[in-house]
Amino acid sequence: GNQANEREYNSAVENGDRLFQRRQLFEARDAYQLALSHRPASSHPQERIREINEMLASSADMERFYASGHLDVSNVREQIFNNDEKRFFFVPFDRRRAGSYLMLEAENMEGKPLRLFINYGKDSQRQGGFSVNIGGHTGVTDLRIDISGQNRWITEDNNWISIYPLGGNIDLHNLKIHFGPGQ
Repeated sequence: GNQANEREYNSAVENGDRLFQRRQLFEARDAYQLALSHRPASSHPQERIREINEMLASSADMERFYASGHLDVSNVREQIFNNDEKRFFFVPFDRRRAGSYLMLEAENMEGKPLRLFINYGKDSQRQGGFSVNIGGHTGVTDLRIDISGQNRWITEDNNWISIYPLGGNIDLHNLKIHFGPGQ
């Protein structure tokens, strides 16, 4: 019910604030994302996520991502239900967007053909999206999705990707952004 939701939200925010003060930025960001899943319009978690992304972007962490050639957006297994949009935040990157692509590993839970809508954006604004079909078989599908043709993917400092299955539930195993070539 609503009260339970409120409790979850408060506890996630308190946890996020505590982690943030300790400068455990990745963990804090996860906590604030959890808070947003209970109250999507809430400004405090959104502000904090933006702040954390800026802190991370200016740090050595980004250099490590560039060196590895990819950014892990999600590497926790996560069930995403039919007709339900799940948003994943990441640190915006300013180089090598051209030629970048998504690697997505998803398991079709029911074995019915389904469609995945993949959107991306910046803070509360959706910048673009597209959809891919997943065939009607159970098991893990590896998708390599070229997004460099998406104009607003290249021009905007996007900081989230969302996944919205239509026609069935999926189990997302991981989601990565691979940077394009070049500096």
